[in-house]
Amino acid sequence: MKSDDRRFLFRKEILNGAIVILGVLLLLVLFFQPGTAAVSANFTVKNQAGMTLFSGNHSGALSANYSCNDILYCNDISSWNGTDTIGSWNWTIGGVVRSPIFDPSKRNVTYDTTLSAGDPITVQLIAANQTGLNSSSLTVDFYKYGPCGNITARMMPKAAYDDRALDPNGTVTFYDLSYSKIDPELNVTEWWWKGTNKKTGEEKNLTGKSQFTMNMSKEVVYYDINLTVGANGNYTTISKTFKIPPDNVMPIANFSAVPMAGVGPLNVSVIDQSKSMVNYTMSNVSLSYEYDVYDSTGTHVASSTEKNPVFLLSDPGIYNITSYVENWYGESDETSVENIQVYPGGLVANFSSSVREGLAPLNFTLIDQSIGEGPLAYNWTIGNSTWTSERRTEHNPQFKIPYTGKYWVNLSIIDQHGETDYENKTDFINVGVQRYPTADFAAVPENGTVPLNVSFIDQSVLDPDLLANLVIPNYTWSFGDGGSSHEKNPTHLYTEAGDYTVRLFVQHGEQEYSSENVQPNAVDSKEHMVHAYEPSNEGINFTWIQDYGKSPYSIVLIPLGITADWDVTWTIEGGEPATSNDFTPRVVYPGTGKYTVTLAASKDGLNPDPIERELEVFPDDIPHPDMKMMNKNPFDEYFAGVNTWAYGFVGDPIQFWSNESDSWEDSWEWDFGDNSSSSLRSPVHKFTAPGLYTVHLKSSNVHGVNESLIKPDSDQYDSYNVWILNTAVLSNVWAKPASGDAPLDVQFNADLSVNGKSDKESQDYVAQWLWFFGDGMYYPGTSLEQRPNHTYQYPGTYSPWVMVILKDGMGWTENSNDVTVYPPSGSEVTPGFTYDMIDRNGTYGYSYKFMDTSIAYDSLGEPCVIDKWLWDFGDGSPAGVERAPTHMFKEPGNYTITLTVQSTACEISGTISKEIYIPYFGTFASDQIFFDPVAGFTYAKVDNEPLALQFIDQSYGATPLGYAWSFGDTLGSSEKSPKHTYSSVGTYEVSLTVTDEFNKTNTIAQSIAVPPVNPPAAAFTYELNDVNPLQVQFTDTSKGEIYSWQWSFDDGLGSSTQSPEHLFSDYGTYEVTLTAGNSAGSDSVTQEITIENPTAKAGFTTENLADRKVKFTDTSSGSILSWVMEYGDGDIDTFTSGDWSPVEHQYSQKGIYPARLTVKNSYMSDSYSARITVT
Repeated sequence: MKSDDRRFLFRKEILNGAIVILGVLLLLVLFFQPGTAAVSANFTVKNQAGMTLFSGNHSGALSANYSCNDILYCNDISSWNGTDTIGSWNWTIGGVVRSPIFDPSKRNVTYDTTLSAGDPITVQLIAANQTGLNSSSLTVDFYKYGPCGNITARMMPKAAYDDRALDPNGTVTFYDLSYSKIDPELNVTEWWWKGTNKKTGEEKNLTGKSQFTMNMSKEVVYYDINLTVGANGNYTTISKTFKIPPDNVMPIANFSAVPMAGVGPLNVSVIDQSKSMVNYTMSNVSLSYEYDVYDSTGTHVASSTEKNPVFLLSDPGIYNITSYVENWYGESDETSVENIQVYPGGLVANFSSSVREGLAPLNFTLIDQSIGEGPLAYNWTIGNSTWTSERRTEHNPQFKIPYTGKYWVNLSIIDQHGETDYENKTDFINVGVQRYPTADFAAVPENGTVPLNVSFIDQSVLDPDLLANLVIPNYTWSFGDGGSSHEKNPTHLYTEAGDYTVRLFVQHGEQEYSSENVQPNAVDSKEHMVHAYEPSNEGINFTWIQDYGKSPYSIVLIPLGITADWDVTWTIEGGEPATSNDFTPRVVYPGTGKYTVTLAASKDGLNPDPIERELEVFPDDIPHPDMKMMNKNPFDEYFAGVNTWAYGFVGDPIQFWSNESDSWEDSWEWDFGDNSSSSLRSPVHKFTAPGLYTVHLKSSNVHGVNESLIKPDSDQYDSYNVWILNTAVLSNVWAKPASGDAPLDVQFNADLSVNGKSDKESQDYVAQWLWFFGDGMYYPGTSLEQRPNHTYQYPGTYSPWVMVILKDGMGWTENSNDVTVYPPSGSEVTPGFTYDMIDRNGTYGYSYKFMDTSIAYDSLGEPCVIDKWLWDFGDGSPAGVERAPTHMFKEPGNYTITLTVQSTACEISGTISKEIYIPYFGTFASDQIFFDPVAGFTYAKVDNEPLALQFIDQSYGATPLGYAWSFGDTLGSSEKSPKHTYSSVGTYEVSLTVTDEFNKTNTIAQSIAVPPVNPPAAAFTYELNDVNPLQVQFTDTSKGEIYSWQWSFDDGLGSSTQSPEHLFSDYGTYEVTLTAGNSAGSDSVTQEITIENPTAKAGFTTENLADRKVKFTDTSSGSILSWVMEYGDGDIDTFTSGDWSPVEHQYSQKGIYPARLTVKNSYMSDSYSARITVT
């Protein structure tokens, strides 16, 4: 080889070597370049119940499964090496590319699988470092486990309250109720729970159990509960929010009976007013009802389980109706309506009153409620032990009692045939002591623009005896802005906008007043609000006064709603001057008459429209007052004047004035008829109690004095009155649920406050409730209940509303929310019918008219025509085939009516049965009309009073009855149903003698044993629940008279119920203690109970033996009652004892077999599968 060639080769080798070195250096530079990293994209996926769907790319798997209704929670777990970190995350889910994420706190995303068009749902994550020079991606395809219809997920909450009244804390357990519509034998065996307390933020997860328990709070809590269930490879997920109340879920029985009195036979309608869950409703918690009717002897007369039954009371006498109700959580206490009076016929005197109690002086009207053939003559008297009124003969007389005390009322009536009857009610009217002093005042104006000058007008009620002795009251005002005054009627200027609380202290009497020590018998206080706000265009007006001191026809104009820094222009018709820019000009008119005045005002760019008013100039003569009043009622402003009747409402400010007189006035004396007065020309007054009040005005000028009254029409009233009615407020008016498929059961509610009282206290004022459901049918489109249930049968949107009519005759209304009813899903028929009596004399039978009310829909929700009817009247008569047949029953009694309806076009049918009662409507024999009195009584022990007995009168006769009791220990009583305490135990002869209005008497005597009271002997039993082992029913079996029970469950909780049901929070052993007590002492007993964990977990191991034989060894754990071993070759063994393991199984040939072991107990089952290789 030539030297030149060698030099060339040498140079080539050097060049190649340099290139290799440069490449290595470049790789080293790139590898050690700052700001680079090797990124590995990875993520996990869980659903909303915490079930892991994809745990990360550990083995290269690129597919996973998800459940029906799942939300995918995709959590980044990407990794890197080097000095850099991941700077961006790019997700693509279901074909939708998400915007790049650069904030690490937001790198995790969610996806709702219900929005997917189909499988698979592809999830891809591309993770890149901060320079973007290095990235990695991971793609996973998600497939549904199986068809969504295979399993329907359901769950139900049930709260466990430790005590229904004392301790509202407890636990709430959510139970899985999932099922399969496709395969009823498909049982759920896997559970994933996740719960969030939205009040506290507490989260809890649980797997493998069919129930899930969370702690409750002392207030209402919303729980977000997510559940995923699995059954033989089918999975689905459900998410719901539950509203769980803290307590008061025990039902409360309540009802009314209408009428409470009448001539027999008397139909008494029971109107249910019970409450299922007093504060809240988790779901539709229905009630079951039990009513019982007893006569005055304690004999059971009738019973019913209907919600609003009607009882026919045939025999004269006094009846009591008792009731209790039951819901999911237990049974209510018993309640009753007593003294339902059934009269034997003829003339019956009875009455009520518009007001039965109040402060002196008390105005009220007695309202006749007598029964008899009119016209009737009336004789009314009222009184007490020291005073009796004059006889009154009006139909509904009005009384005013100025003195405190309890008063009886007596009514005697005479019909046109000379028959008489009377009714006396003792302690019927209760007049309370008027408290002195009673502070009150008015603020004029109560609101306006700053600077706001407010006149405060004292309206306090003072002790008239002290005033007669010239005792001067002391006033202390606090204006809410640091200002104060001791004047009777001060004025105060507010210079800054705001809401101010003004308080008046009034001291009247010998006790001295100080703000640190307010004496209750001499001092009273009252608060009102004053609202001052910045000037605006609104609220500008003016008034005027006739200034008699300058000229008989001199007027001073006064702006309202503005201050002196406004620019004003007055235009004055017929006066002098004709125009003025003075803020309060004086105008002289030529004489009496009516004149027009216009005010234009402006300030700082505010230019409201001019105000034009007509004023009247009065003559220079003795006053002729024309008193009027204005009250704002719920509908519109109401004005009343001379020769018109006037009314107002309790607590409402009523404006009185005398500004339309045909003469001028310079002083006024108002007497409002409730021991209060005013010297203002136009006072504002509030009446604090309902009733009839005489309002009196005396006005004067230099020429003399005259008087005026608010005077009603003399044909309607016989005195000068203002009728003050009760003020009612309807609140919390709702209908729930507000929407749903037909037929839709809806619960309605309305709360009432009369004169500021609670709903319970306000019931005494109610004459009638009336709900209008808006579905176009009078029955059952209305209800007389306060909180009724109503079923909407037909689709549509309805606007229900409620009216309450008070005993003073005023009605108050309020709208509820709309109710939307949708057509039912699927073909459905809802059968129903109504019936009514059309012949009640029973001469030839008892005729009833029946009417089909059934409705039907096809699978699209369209109405179906019902064209076939089949009636079975339950008396053996031929069936009816009309839609509205008439049927005659031969005899009274109970009959079961069955109606079957059919829609031929829609090929659907339905059947309904109702039991109806056909009453007897005969006549009474003459000897049944009048009867001698019959004495009767029963008695009961009084809890926690060992020697006390409550005697209960059960006598009947011509009322009123007189009572004479002898208790067998030298003591007695004249009360109707007295309570008596004996001095020692023993046997006593107790007698009762009753005397009727005709002085007929009857006596009954009984031997009464007053036994000793010994301490009880505590004992109890318990029973574990077959469905929920943590739920234990305890039953008190203590001996003796027991008045109290105290349970301690050894888990920090307890109960005062006699036989409580308790839900423990965990498995284990507990020492449960019951303490039973009475007035003589207490006794305690403790038992140890063990609640075993019912969890069963399947498992096994295998060992290959010779000749295709495999040994299976059970490794299952928990409480197990049965084992099912499936070997995968078609052979199955079932064992009921744990000694079956190990077991050897002979396979017929080599291969891979899917073996499975399923274990079960009373509460659950579990399976374990493994692929067995047989060699």
